[in-house]
Amino acid sequence: MIILRVLKIWSTNKKWAHEPTFFVWTCLLKNRKSTEILGVSIENLSINKKIQSVLRPIVEAEEMELVEVEYKRGPNGVLRIFIDKIGGVNVSDCAKISTQVRAFLDIENLIENNYVLEVSSPGLDRPLKNKADYDRNKGKLIKVSLYAPLEGKKTFTGRVISADDQKIVLKEKLDKIINIPFAVIAKGILEIEF
Repeated sequence: MIILRVLKIWSTNKKWAHEPTFFVWTCLLKNRKSTEILGVSIENLSINKKIQSVLRPIVEAEEMELVEVEYKRGPNGVLRIFIDKIGGVNVSDCAKISTQVRAFLDIENLIENNYVLEVSSPGLDRPLKNKADYDRNKGKLIKVSLYAPLEGKKTFTGRVISADDQKIVLKEKLDKIINIPFAVIAKGILEIEF
């Protein structure tokens, strides 16, 4: 059984990038177990990774990118799905993905409890997670937080020079070049310049 209720829609104007666009549903689902969804074995994955691995084909079929999935457990859990595409997403894109994801999750019952489904653009503070994200932002100012100190610091701000499969290269103030391995990056975000 699914109960739908639109909770919030933001940013229906043309300046979508300044605020995330949300299309939100409240869902109640039946309880059913499954160990394989769309041919993906999900037994040994965390719930976020499970959801991400099965939803990626749905999002990519609509020529969009699945940026991130966040699931907060609890009696009133929240499943947040961040999507993007060239030129940015709008409310209708979020609604389309929300409808497909809601129907899919109802069938597969990957989440056992009630939850709120939020489908959104990542906004300006989109996380930078992989080589493609850093490549897309070459020359732009970013902030990178690390799991462990590198050269005595856990946070670096600089312009992206390059990225490969192992590391990113930043140019800090005073033209200092720093190589940061992906393995130590906890979070990378685009810095807003005015």
